[in-house]
Amino acid sequence: MIDTRGLLAEAAHHGLSHLPPTYDDRLVAAARRLTVLGLHRVARAVTAFSAARADTGDETAERAWVDAYLRLDVALDLH
Repeated sequence: MIDTRGLLAEAAHHGLSHLPPTYDDRLVAAARRLTVLGLHRVARAVTAFSAARADTGDETAERAWVDAYLRLDVALDLH
C-alpha cells in the first residue's frame, strides 16, 4: 500500500501531464495488488483515476486523484 501512496504522490509532484509513459501501467498493477489485499474500494478509486487520466480533462482526473489518495491514506491509517 505504501508503494501505491508513492505512486499517487508522484502525480502530485510531477503534475498530471508530466508523468512517465509507464505510469498508467503501474497504476493498473497497484490496483490489482490492492484488490488482492481485499481493498476493493481503494482499488476501484485507483482504477478510476487511471481511467480519468486517459479519458477526461485535468479537473476530473484531479478529483479522481484526490478520491484515490484519500481512500488509500485512510486505509493506511487503519492498517
